[in-house]
Amino acid sequence: MADVPPGEPPTPPPTVRLTPAQRAAIDAGHFIRVELDAPFAISRWVATTSALVGRAPGEHEIKAFANLCRHQAVPLDLVDEDDDDFPKPSPAPLSDDGASLICLRHGALYRITDGLCTSGPCAGQRLHGIAVAAIDDV
Repeated sequence: MADVPPGEPPTPPPTVRLTPAQRAAIDAGHFIRVELDAPFAISRWVATTSALVGRAPGEHEIKAFANLCRHQAVPLDLVDEDDDDFPKPSPAPLSDDGASLICLRHGALYRITDGLCTSGPCAGQRLHGIAVAAIDDV
């Protein structure tokens, strides 16, 4: 893989395709973990296989972010990728007010509207966004 500018992924991010059960969980107001069809390479050495997907209260657009802390390359929800017993759709770690995703390892807070880290060791950085397929496309 060639070097890329800082903050830019080396390849286009994948598209999240939602199942009816996942869409129902999002419609019920939840942010959920969704497994990607293929790993999303953030850099030469870092990739994720899941996204955190949902919508901000009062908004229509569904947002998806790579499930990877910008401080250190760990999943925000700290779920073992090989844990077959983990329930799906599984809830994403949200702040008490529901406005931010939380990194459970470092406590970083990321706004669910745009993925901006507003508090923590990576303040000012953003989660990598991932496109969400139109529901009719799944």
